[in-house]
Amino acid sequence: MANAIHTLTGRSGMELPFGPGESKEEMATYHEILKDELSSWNQNAFSSDLWQGIDEERKRKAMKLQEKAFKKPLFQPKTTGGMVLVNLNEDPKANPEYFEPQTPKLPTGKSSPMSHLAAEWKNKNDRAYQSNLITIKWFCSIPFPNRANEDEIKLQESPRGMMCSLINQLLREIFERFPEYELKGSLLREGSFTERLINREIKALCELFSALIIYLDPGADVMCVIDEITRYETDQLSEELDYIIKQLSALARIQSGEPVAFKLVLTCQSRATQINEYFDNPRYFKDNIVDG
Repeated sequence: MANAIHTLTGRSGMELPFGPGESKEEMATYHEILKDELSSWNQNAFSSDLWQGIDEERKRKAMKLQEKAFKKPLFQPKTTGGMVLVNLNEDPKANPEYFEPQTPKLPTGKSSPMSHLAAEWKNKNDRAYQSNLITIKWFCSIPFPNRANEDEIKLQESPRGMMCSLINQLLREIFERFPEYELKGSLLREGSFTERLINREIKALCELFSALIIYLDPGADVMCVIDEITRYETDQLSEELDYIIKQLSALARIQSGEPVAFKLVLTCQSRATQINEYFDNPRYFKDNIVDG
């Protein structure tokens, strides 16, 4: 996190001259590098037939759990940042049919009710607050629809692909809703950052995401919903996941005392294990695991 702040303030410690015009050019380049047209597939996976395949009992249980989560201070209008983990606690051994894998032809499969709730997740119904709230989402269990390119599949179905999508969603919201948004400097002018971004390096992606959040207008809060986070708790992806959650939780902690609040919502059909350690800090995240 400190790296992003240092980079944007220049090597001398003074802020670089960088107005709305330069910021728009810089962000347009981010869009181009991160291939926005490729990363938008995931967020629209639940755009229709929202509750298809979910019976009423499971739907009621999930909605009750969401209401329980909404009682946390994190979800009150204009509170500080933070994060919450919502575990539905469905048992794959007792109900294996609930955990049938998704396919490109049936992307939602018999997926978790939490996935469907995440698709329409909103904060408290306060219209004035909603106008200042940016919501970005990622569904870890949804397969990339284009199965022709193995390398692209591995990227898109990974924590790195997730960060590309979250950054592009955030950029689109900034373009549409905050025309006067200003970065405080150029990451692209810093040495090898462009190449690192092209290569989808985890550290570069997290650095860019953090910088975009930090310089949002005061009062513009960001809610980041990541569904079925346990899909990335694997031997192949756990290191990437660990780094990203460490950075996002730090961002939630840093922004807890700032005008811009970063609110991280993690949901699971069963129960997350690896990321629980990030909720051990009682000062910031006490009692922020919600179990069904």
